[in-house]
Amino acid sequence: MPQSIVDLDNLEELVTEYVAVTELKAETESRLKHLRGELLTRLDVGTHDIADRKVIVAVRGTLDKTAIAAAYPWDNHPDMYAVDIDTKAVRHHLAPATLEAFTNYSDPTVSVR
Repeated sequence: MPQSIVDLDNLEELVTEYVAVTELKAETESRLKHLRGELLTRLDVGTHDIADRKVIVAVRGTLDKTAIAAAYPWDNHPDMYAVDIDTKAVRHHLAPATLEAFTNYSDPTVSVR
């Protein structure tokens, strides 16, 4: 994407600040992970009123699709299965120009490494 007049000093400042904030984010995320671990070791599952806040310790579960499929095969339980489009096969069978009509794009992103 071509840019018109570029202020390199300003861009250098932006990139420098971006890198500094990214490093701060990593440090903050590391500290949050440690704090979460401390809370998890000290609190039981449930809701706790601490420091005028509600601290919720929860256990979430997801279904093991592989184990379910082994225990309830499609042959005996077709009502538990759904047909879904295979995007890998679609990309193999359709031309790029055709795929373009079905492609959704995200907003632009920035990565500084």
